[in-house]
This record gives sequence, structure tokens and C-alpha cells, in this order.
Amino acid sequence: MAEEATGVSLFDQLGESGFRASIITTYACYLPFYEQVVLRRLVAAGCTHNLVFVDAGRLGEVLAAPEQRPRLAGTAYTLIPVKCSGAFHPKLVLQIGPKKGALLVGSHNLTLSGFGLNDELTSVFRAEGPNLRAGVAPFLGARDFMRAFLPAQVPEVEHAFEAVFAGHHGSARPLVMGIHHANSLRRQVRLCRFGTRFGARCPPA
Repeated sequence: MAEEATGVSLFDQLGESGFRASIITTYACYLPFYEQVVLRRLVAAGCTHNLVFVDAGRLGEVLAAPEQRPRLAGTAYTLIPVKCSGAFHPKLVLQIGPKKGALLVGSHNLTLSGFGLNDELTSVFRAEGPNLRAGVAPFLGARDFMRAFLPAQVPEVEHAFEAVFAGHHGSARPLVMGIHHANSLRRQVRLCRFGTRFGARCPPA
């Protein structure tokens, strides 16, 4: 019998303790929402080493609008634009801690609409406790997938990325850089429907 879909609150997931690093990948982004809501929620829960991969074309549009430009990129988190022949379209939320990990693969862009106002689909993978070793395969797949988009010959970006998985979060400086080409994400196992409400004005999706 097919597994029934369950509700997922991304807002609750962002505030879960026990994680020290995160990576979010997205096509569209509203960086004021990331900096004022998502990043604050992550840091308040102890997740202090954070990276964002975003489609370079869409990020260029964001940078052209003064009210949407990042204020904290390069100091509070690492921002990595990804250039590819098509669109950089994966939407992942990866959280890593010393004793557990969470991976969400879905349709949610890094916007208020994508994270809270729309009905979206996501697959949830967790590794913790007795399942820690047995559940690492999706995390290794996500790591290898994202690694392909790191900019060549920019060791600082690579160091910030690898620190997520090595646990050396304190030694990696936040950066603003990146460019690379695309691939496709493979599988989703569990479909979850969510519609968390943040109660704020909806920015561009």
C-alpha cells in the first residue's frame, strides 16, 4: 500500500536544534526573506555555517533591484550563483549536525511563497540515532550533486562547502561567489504536502 503523504512545516524544520550547517539550493530567491526569516531561524537554532546556491540568471535579476539585494551575504552566509546551459532548478534544504542530518528535496523556491504560502511537494530524508549510518546514502548523493556546481579554482568556496560535511564550520569564512554547470536530480521517495503560514506579505515568487 502506498505511504500516505504527511504535512511538513519548513519553518519548524529550520528551527530544529542539533544542526550546525545548512545548504539551500534554489532557482528563484527572495534574499530579504532568507536573511530576515530563514537565516535568523537557522542561527537561533545553532546552525551557524550556511550556504545558498542560486541560479545565476535569477540572482542577476535580484541584484538589479535595490530592495532585493543581499545585505548579509559574504558575512553571515555564503552565496553561490550557479551558471549553466539551462536553468539551475533543484530545490534542496540540507541540514547537517554532529549526530544527525535532514534532507528535503522538493518544489519550494527560496521565497516566502515557496516556503510558506504555496502548497508544495517535498521528500524528507533523515539520518539520526540507530539509523545514522544506514541513512547516509541520500546525503552523500546530495553532496556529490552540489559539489559539481562549485566554481573551479576558487578554493575558498570549496573550503566553505566541504566544511559543511567535515564539521569544521568555525574555520570557513562566508563568501559570495560561484558559477558552474547543471545536472539533474534523481529521485524522490516520500511526497509531503505543506502550507506553513508566516503571516507576512508575500514577495515575488
